[in-house]
Amino acid sequence: MRVICHPNNVGELGPIGLEPDERSQPVCPGASGHWLTGIAIDMISYLYYSVNQMAKTDSLGVFEQVILTALLTLRDNAYGVTIREKAEKLAHPKAVSIGAVYVTLDRLEEKGLVSSWLSDPTPERGGRAKRCYRLEPAGRRALQEAAVTAKRIWDSTADAWGRNWARAK
Repeated sequence: MRVICHPNNVGELGPIGLEPDERSQPVCPGASGHWLTGIAIDMISYLYYSVNQMAKTDSLGVFEQVILTALLTLRDNAYGVTIREKAEKLAHPKAVSIGAVYVTLDRLEEKGLVSSWLSDPTPERGGRAKRCYRLEPAGRRALQEAAVTAKRIWDSTADAWGRNWARAK
C-alpha cells in the first residue's frame, strides 16, 4: 500500500485521526509539520497482477499428475502418441488432445520432472525419430506426494459420504 500525499490531505490531526504527540513525525514529506487527515491508497497495484509476481509452486496440477502417471506406467514406451492414449484412459471420460500433452510435457521438463530424447529414426515413421520421455526421480517424488494427498482426500471423502459413494454413480 502506498500513501499518496496531497496538499488536501494534510491538517492538524495525526495519522488516521490520531492526535500528534512529541514522538510523532509528519506522515507526508514536506508537509511542514502538518498531519495527514485522509489516506489515499494507490489502488493501481491492486488492479492487476503479473504472472512473474505469482509465487512458484511445487504442487502438480491434475493434468500434470495424469501425464506423470502415464509416464510411470508406460516406462520405456513413453512417447507422444502412447502418452496421449494412456492419459485419455486415465482422464476418461474427458478427451485429451495431443497438443495439451506436449505443452504439459514441455512444462514438466522445464521443472526437471521429466526428460526427453530423440530415438533412432525408424522406417515405419518415414525415417523420422520419436521424442521419448522418462520420469525423473524428482517427478517420481512429486507424483508420490500428489498420490499421498489424493489418498488423504479420498479417505476424508469416503468418511463423509460412505465407502461406496463412488460406486453409486
